Amino acid sequence: MKKFFFPLLILISASLSAQSESEIDSIQKVFKARDYTWVDEENKIFKMRKAFSAKWGLFSWNISEKQLLPMVYDSVSFMTDYEPFSIVKRKGKYGIYLLPFEITDAAQGINCIYDELRKVEEEPHDSQPLLLAKKDGKWGQIDWLDEFPIIPFIYASAQAVPLQNVDSWASEMIKGVREKLKADLVFLDNGNGDGVLKVRISASKKWGLYQYMDEIKTLIPAEYDSLDFFGWNNPFTGVYKNGKVGIYTSARSFEDARETVPCQYDNYKIIAGNRDYFLAVQLNEKWSWMDWREGKLIGTWVNHIKDLKYREDDAW
Repeated sequence: MKKFFFPLLILISASLSAQSESEIDSIQKVFKARDYTWVDEENKIFKMRKAFSAKWGLFSWNISEKQLLPMVYDSVSFMTDYEPFSIVKRKGKYGIYLLPFEITDAAQGINCIYDELRKVEEEPHDSQPLLLAKKDGKWGQIDWLDEFPIIPFIYASAQAVPLQNVDSWASEMIKGVREKLKADLVFLDNGNGDGVLKVRISASKKWGLYQYMDEIKTLIPAEYDSLDFFGWNNPFTGVYKNGKVGIYTSARSFEDARETVPCQYDNYKIIAGNRDYFLAVQLNEKWSWMDWREGKLIGTWVNHIKDLKYREDDAW
């Protein structure tokens, strides 16, 4: 039985292929086009160039009009069943063409305003890729659905852009915080999922930490060159000035949250004990324990953090 099934399968496939070729030929004649290339076989989308021209358009016989995009584009990228958009180029600029069977006015929504667009997939065949964009010579990250600049166009290279994987809810939060605090950079703490954001104020270029639920609450004022998010249940975190790190306590743990350790150390490490959290600080390549509540050094300096004698919780 298998001997006859395989040739039969080939015949059926060849018949379907011939039918597809015939369909494409008829569309080529109607639109005076040439050189078809498949873009998305599942949705029967293919691109063709206009006769005596290098301009491309998109077509599909899944729609009655046959034409998805007019033949005015310098290039049209391939899309597959897992990609939600195609990148098109016109007059030297790039734009986004959303999957037409999900967005009815996708063709009207194309804005070719970018110097370059570059997809970033966290894993192969990522159905929700991140999108880097270059505009006026600078790189940022945009939401490919509504083209909201998640990361503004301020970076000299694509590699320098700190990517964020955010959903529509987070995008709206970022928009609101930028407007209310007059900020340029906003990063969501995806690890804790509690609406905490790092925020850089546009005028001062200083960073603070905020929580945005019904209203914006200041956790750490925007007075630092950079800072770290609070770790899971950690009562303090690192803040930085002039290349040195200090410690700021958490407003979720203390009513009088403040900078308890001044920014004068090279590095820090939080160590979780049985009932408390401990702090080790580094200065001039040496390590010591520190009382993070009072900002006082405990013990002597050692060459390596592994050389610090571990203190049980009840010894502090």
